[in-house]
Amino acid sequence: MNKIFAYVTALVFLTLPCYGQTSFEQAIHQADSLYNNMRFREAYDIYVSQLDSREVKQDAQKRMKLLNDLCDVCDLVGQMNNQMVYLHQLLDLSQQQGDKYYHSLALMMTGKRLFYEGDQQKGLEYVEKAVDMMAETDRPDTDHLIHSQLNVLITLCNTAKEVQKALAACERNVRLTNEGTRWSATPQIQQHDKRVALSKLALTAIRMGLTAKADSAYAQWQEVPYEGYDAKGYFIVDYLRERGRYEEASKIYEGLISQIRSHGDTLGRMMQFAKWGLAEVRQKMGDSRRAANLYVEVLEISDTLLVRQASSNAQELAALYEAQEKERQIHKRELWINVLVAVSAILLLVIGGMIFYSRKIHMKNRLMRQAVDEMVDYRETVLLSSESKTMSQSEGSHEYDADHRLFLRLNRMIDEQQLYLNPNLNRDDLCALIVVDKNRLSFILKQYSSEVNLKAYINRKRMLHALQQMRRHPDWTILAVAQSSGITNTATFNRIFRQNFGMSPTEYQKSI
Repeated sequence: MNKIFAYVTALVFLTLPCYGQTSFEQAIHQADSLYNNMRFREAYDIYVSQLDSREVKQDAQKRMKLLNDLCDVCDLVGQMNNQMVYLHQLLDLSQQQGDKYYHSLALMMTGKRLFYEGDQQKGLEYVEKAVDMMAETDRPDTDHLIHSQLNVLITLCNTAKEVQKALAACERNVRLTNEGTRWSATPQIQQHDKRVALSKLALTAIRMGLTAKADSAYAQWQEVPYEGYDAKGYFIVDYLRERGRYEEASKIYEGLISQIRSHGDTLGRMMQFAKWGLAEVRQKMGDSRRAANLYVEVLEISDTLLVRQASSNAQELAALYEAQEKERQIHKRELWINVLVAVSAILLLVIGGMIFYSRKIHMKNRLMRQAVDEMVDYRETVLLSSESKTMSQSEGSHEYDADHRLFLRLNRMIDEQQLYLNPNLNRDDLCALIVVDKNRLSFILKQYSSEVNLKAYINRKRMLHALQQMRRHPDWTILAVAQSSGITNTATFNRIFRQNFGMSPTEYQKSI
């Protein structure tokens, strides 16, 4: 109940209008919320829309904050050219205003870009300047900001094989976390940063062969009291793996997985990372069976990403085909301008193009059908068996929360009773199945299914059923397949089928 209350409270807070705020502040509030929910493209559009607002033009502080936000989000949406424009503006404006905080952030981003674009030496110089300049600021969280920038410097130094600089930055970071006093009002933030600093020192030292220093840092890490959600604890795991202390590494991974699960993030990237790391450790320990099970769970988490990658590949194929078509048309026009003797060549080209086009479409449909069939077979053989295993485990385990068990129960009942074949199936019917209200049903589906809403969740099952029908009855009409799958008209069926599999039902039938 506490989790549900917290979720509802956060949702209400984010959706309520920001009374008392200006239109600029409301826009930035909305963009920040989108950013925190990883909807980076939408956040970027809002940030850009505020560049010409009156408040931004008149208030240098607001403009610097907006430029810094844009530089950050550009890196996530692939707007690298625009990032350079905003970065130069932030560098110039922060220097004009004498604002060392924003100038330090701009130098840090510039240094990272120079480093990863090939000029490692100059990149490191900019990052070091950024750290020194941040140390000259006097904010409530200055020491925390310096700590974060030192972590970047350590990573870049290790990448550039500047191990002595990396070690010096690690030791400076540890001293900072011991002696610094500006850590904001966030509880335990200093303890958290101290653990990260000691983890990086232990890892850097062990890779340099400084075993005593690495072990000393690890001993200090163990003595730091910390009870929060230590998502950065994986730094010390790298040290433990380098030292061959797999049993200790395994315990930390297990604890991290338990913490992530308690926060409801069972299918996120952090869970994927933790389970993958645990699988590698268990394999080193000779526990091949456990490692294999963990690898299967990692594949389940990756399922949505694989589907997205398949969609991206299909779009790339379509773009390639369109480019080829444009080149062919240009070539044809050039041939028609030539003398009459080229007519025969043009005719041959057209005929050849038609044959090529027909074969290409046929090949594309066959490959796409194979991809769809493999995806369905994978779901039936691996994912469904895994879901069944997970359901049996969850019924006798406290590791799965009530919402997860309700989702597994609902999913099993829908599949076993083929409720999705009812074209009139609605939210009320599913609520009655597991005795929950509409809001909780929506929350359960959003949290544990890979679909965005109830309609998409049910339609996905209908489409999988339709694939089975089309393979069993290749002579059926599209209307018959649609009606047997819980959809009453072909137009809706065609649209949903293409959304799920990237091709029409007719194209799928012809490729069987």
